[in-house]
Amino acid sequence: MPQAKGKLNKRLEKQQISDKLTKQTIILEVVNTKNEKYNQFIPFELINDRVGIADNIQIGSEITVDYDLRGREYNGKYYVNLNAWKVEALANNYHNESVPF
Repeated sequence: MPQAKGKLNKRLEKQQISDKLTKQTIILEVVNTKNEKYNQFIPFELINDRVGIADNIQIGSEITVDYDLRGREYNGKYYVNLNAWKVEALANNYHNESVPF
């Protein structure tokens, strides 16, 4: 399965699309080591039971994202989605509000 590494740049709001579909998008920033002006910002979708799996990871944390590449055709147009199924912080970058310090 493909895997991407980078920084968690943004978590978009959760969306209830229908009774059977909930989704959330996270944005992974992949740093261009030669010129940060050209960093890549890659959206990954979290679908249904995967929604919220990145909620405890702090924005700016280094993460890995395991994903599936999905493509489909609709009315003569082609669409590509990156569906994340696993998101992990590379270090101790989890946000835990119960920690007293």
